[in-house]
Amino acid sequence: MIQTILALACVLQAPQGGDSAWKTYTSAAGFSALMPGPVNEQKQPPAKPGQAPGTMAIAKDGDTAYLVMKINNPTPIPAEKAEVYLQGVVNETGKAGRLISQKAIALAGHPGREFVAELKAPNGEPVVLTARFILTSPDVTFNMQVIWARSNQAPPAAVVNRFFDSLRPAVPAMANGGGGGRKLEFQPFAPPGGGFETVMPGQPKPTKIRAGSGPGAFTADTYECETVLGTYAVVVYQYQPHIGNAPPPVKAQMLARMCEAVASERKATVTQKDSGRLQGLPAHLAKYTFPIPGSTSPGVGEARAVMAGPRIYLLSVVGRQDMVDAAEQEKFFDAFKVTEAPRPSSPPIMTRRPPPGGAAAPVQGFRTPRAAWKRFETASGGFTVLMPGEAETKHEDEGILGAKEVELFEAEHGGYRYIVQYQDLPRTAFRRGNALVFRSARTSDEKIVKGKAVGEKTLRLRGATAGVSYQIESPGHDGDMARVRAYVAGSRLYQVIVAGPKDGFPVADSDRFFSSFHLKERN
Repeated sequence: MIQTILALACVLQAPQGGDSAWKTYTSAAGFSALMPGPVNEQKQPPAKPGQAPGTMAIAKDGDTAYLVMKINNPTPIPAEKAEVYLQGVVNETGKAGRLISQKAIALAGHPGREFVAELKAPNGEPVVLTARFILTSPDVTFNMQVIWARSNQAPPAAVVNRFFDSLRPAVPAMANGGGGGRKLEFQPFAPPGGGFETVMPGQPKPTKIRAGSGPGAFTADTYECETVLGTYAVVVYQYQPHIGNAPPPVKAQMLARMCEAVASERKATVTQKDSGRLQGLPAHLAKYTFPIPGSTSPGVGEARAVMAGPRIYLLSVVGRQDMVDAAEQEKFFDAFKVTEAPRPSSPPIMTRRPPPGGAAAPVQGFRTPRAAWKRFETASGGFTVLMPGEAETKHEDEGILGAKEVELFEAEHGGYRYIVQYQDLPRTAFRRGNALVFRSARTSDEKIVKGKAVGEKTLRLRGATAGVSYQIESPGHDGDMARVRAYVAGSRLYQVIVAGPKDGFPVADSDRFFSSFHLKERN
């Protein structure tokens, strides 16, 4: 809005054009337009210190003024925020007067707005303003205006449209598939305690988050640089020590899901994915594309994840396809190095017998250490079980078939969850027998795992009136699965569950967990 007021003030001081001849005016600032002569070009003060000044070209034809402004945006406008930014310009102008009409437009694929408003010039004279705002890049907006006194005759619509349509911004040709010929200035970056080094296009500000509680809790440090030519980021996820000792298939699955989650946030299409090793550590990459509203160029992104002990490093570059430079992107990825050696929570386990008369040959990688199985019971739970570690107690406010709460006890080992949960059901839940209870439990489990239950069998357990076992598998080779045993004892439903990735599922440990579950005798 400030730019519009400045324009109105300059228009009042612009020389009278009379019957001026219309000619193509070319500015050294990087644009041309058909304008009546003579044209008065002025520099506009920058929006913030250190920024290049803007440019305003003004001319008059009779009592009507025509102007073109090249505005350097104070902060880059990402493509996904272009519509919000442009609508905000219209709304701010409307607050200073009366907005008559508006419509969305585009110039060579660049998003824009055209609107008509009644305003007051600085001298108090009512004027009519027809304007176009075009966002030609995240850091540049072009503003074209036609202004006349409300008491005067409006210029012909054909003349206004000819002026608007004549704008030709000098948008640099994209070199090597992106960047517009511009280059980022990378500098070394190695945050204290981050455990890595790389190069970043600027000095990122760190952000720390903490999520979850108990064995599943983790922290994350984010380092992000948002530039005109793409957003570069490194996220360091710090998990519990046992994550570093997970089986290789579990590690690979975690890294793949993390990369593809970045793409799913933008509802993107993954175009390439691959698993391998970086510096001898498990790694995964995913490339993806996504549409950008109002842009002829799609968005592109690449994410790479590396696991080092209990840490996962996620590197990400995202931007418009015609802006992200492939060579600069590779420079960022290639510079990344883990500087702290992974520290597993227990020594590596040898998987080969030592040859006669010789020492054992170490095997690369780590296997999941043996679980520290412990007897677990609660005062009100009415059961005992062996858990592979310390169990965490959780509480949920709603269960199935009208149950008011669910008590849950969970331990995690090797990337898998070992769970015992119970809920007290109302008598109405048993009107159709135990079959309805088991069916409702199975349906609830299917929603959680996002899969289908198979292989249901009847079980017997001392102290239980009925029991079933089944397995739930989500679609795809790399999905999750859960083995479940459910029992009804009185009005209480018990569920004993082992859940995690299908690949590498711990059958022996889950069998031990299930067989250790016993109901206590009630007094």
